[in-house]
Amino acid sequence: MRRGSDISFLKTTLLPRARRRIELSRRALNRELNLTWASMAEDQPYVNFGDALGPIVVSAISGRRLRKQPFVSGETRLSTIGTIAQNFSGGTVRLWGSGLDAISPGLNVDADGYHLPAATRFVVAACRGRHTRRILAENGVESPEVFGDPGWFANRIWPEHARQEKIHDVGVVLHLTEWAERRPGAALKPQLRRYEVPEDLSGRIAFINPITRRSVEGVGEVVGAIGRCRRILSTSLHGLVVAEALGIPAFYFGATTPLGPQEMRIADTRLMDHRMCDLYSILDRDTVPAFIWPRGRPLDWHQVLEWCDRQASIYDFDEGPLFEAFPFRRKVALGDERWPVREDFLVDGDFL
Repeated sequence: MRRGSDISFLKTTLLPRARRRIELSRRALNRELNLTWASMAEDQPYVNFGDALGPIVVSAISGRRLRKQPFVSGETRLSTIGTIAQNFSGGTVRLWGSGLDAISPGLNVDADGYHLPAATRFVVAACRGRHTRRILAENGVESPEVFGDPGWFANRIWPEHARQEKIHDVGVVLHLTEWAERRPGAALKPQLRRYEVPEDLSGRIAFINPITRRSVEGVGEVVGAIGRCRRILSTSLHGLVVAEALGIPAFYFGATTPLGPQEMRIADTRLMDHRMCDLYSILDRDTVPAFIWPRGRPLDWHQVLEWCDRQASIYDFDEGPLFEAFPFRRKVALGDERWPVREDFLVDGDFL
């Protein structure tokens, strides 16, 4: 009987542990890093450029290959770009610049807000903004006062887009939900009448789709489209982040009240998208310039152009602390003009 139990213990306990240690050693030897990021459905051949910035920036700054991990897992993994911290459950999650949505119902969010799931440990290097830090603190998670969205470092992946010729007076980066289909080249939803631009202004205004090819080059095409504009209006958070990183003044394009150009209170999540509130919360100011108009009502685009032309950048961000807070060894320096991205940076060969 003793021999049988020894064999059973060997098969069920010792061998799995040994295999796990071998696998972890192999990943360390191959310099693989566990990372979780948001993706489109597996049957989609495209990506949302903001989500895809996460693995690109992390691999560039670390020089390591990335192994994608699910949100629900017992693995230790890194979380970075996106409003995704609320989706994690299980294991240890290292947070570097993520945001947290405590409003939309989900796995760990109910009518009372966000609740830290059981058997989940957060190790926070940086939060995207003060709203995220406050919600984590309410759940007993400590974090340093280091803030920022790592999408800012798009200017190190594609520095040429900060210098390129400006073709359009205003670029309008629209959230993926505002397009009739989730693919490059899709039309805008016809009921969104505020995006109807008169013919005499068609060359001065560009609508930028965040959905792109599933590749570093595809993501770079969206960054390049932003870089060809003198000003940016955006319903996409990463439209704002990337534009400012490229030195282009960018402003929130809301749909609440009051209407028209205004100074909008950063702390008011009833009027401003909570993601934008989080992004702007790190600034030393109470309001930000924004343009507000209902999506279903035609808009005077001559007024929009005149207002945008008078605006200067307000996103005064020191990227140094966020860079220094990266929780793994860095292969690049903050002063490097370009951070190269290795061709084999994804272990599974795709963004899925």
